[in-house]
Amino acid sequence: MRVNNVIAKMKAGEKAYGCSLTFPSTAVVELIGMAGLDHVSFDSEHGPFTPESIDDLCRVADMAGLTPMARVPNIDSSTILRFLDRGIMGITGPHITTGERAQQLADALTFYLAGSDVPVMLFPDWETLPYDNFSPHQDIISDRLRTLYHMAQLRSGIIVVSVTSLMYKLPPKAYIAANSFDLEIGQLLHIDAMRKQLISAGYQSVDSVYEHGEFAVRGSIIDIFPMGSAQPFRIDLFDDEIETLRNFDPETQRSNDKVDAIRLLPGREFPLDEQGSATFRGQFRDLFDIAVRQCAIYSDVSCGISSTVLAY
Repeated sequence: MRVNNVIAKMKAGEKAYGCSLTFPSTAVVELIGMAGLDHVSFDSEHGPFTPESIDDLCRVADMAGLTPMARVPNIDSSTILRFLDRGIMGITGPHITTGERAQQLADALTFYLAGSDVPVMLFPDWETLPYDNFSPHQDIISDRLRTLYHMAQLRSGIIVVSVTSLMYKLPPKAYIAANSFDLEIGQLLHIDAMRKQLISAGYQSVDSVYEHGEFAVRGSIIDIFPMGSAQPFRIDLFDDEIETLRNFDPETQRSNDKVDAIRLLPGREFPLDEQGSATFRGQFRDLFDIAVRQCAIYSDVSCGISSTVLAY
């Protein structure tokens, strides 16, 4: 559908979807303004973007004061680099349908951008199917939370996301920020308060720490495997002060190198505090006409228990 026809339909109060254009024009800018969009996106279904067409996309975006985006049929590292040189912020492609393909693209971009100041981050897929009766692996959730945390502070860079991951809702930035905190040597730490804070943030209390999202308290020693971290840490207290911080091997439980500080991210992608539980129960009753007392998920959330399928 031509741009002018779309504008005429919108002025007449009719719905119109999709338009084709061969060059930037004031009509395109008028259409964008009427639609109340926050970005402009061009498709290239019949061939690769040329330097001229990329410049056209940027020119239309500049005219409208919007963020330029592009959808290309076959994304590769060279195409993305061409777009980045011209400041295009969002690039999507229909072939990135799995986490494996997203990983391949992220690895290629990391290789070609080695030594540059452009960070490349992968937002991993849950690697589960709809209606699976088990939760995503803790290592995957850890990687997702690390990417979400850094996204809030990212000013420029590349985030590779599969189509599947784009279909799910994400936690708000405020939740990630409110449940993230740093610990450093010399900092005061009260064990009981720390235990409550970790449980509230979604960490699980265990006897021995082996995987992400677990912590254990033994006297004046706290072992914890923070989400977003590649290794667990051991916090050694002297009275109420952090005396040492060390990483340790989860298999042998032996302490290794000292560190000056560690960062703790939330233990899960959703809150299970009183407010989060109340929100879930209210929306659950509005959406499902069932006896809630006979629903295991509803009962688990009411008791503050993270059900295996609650992430969905």
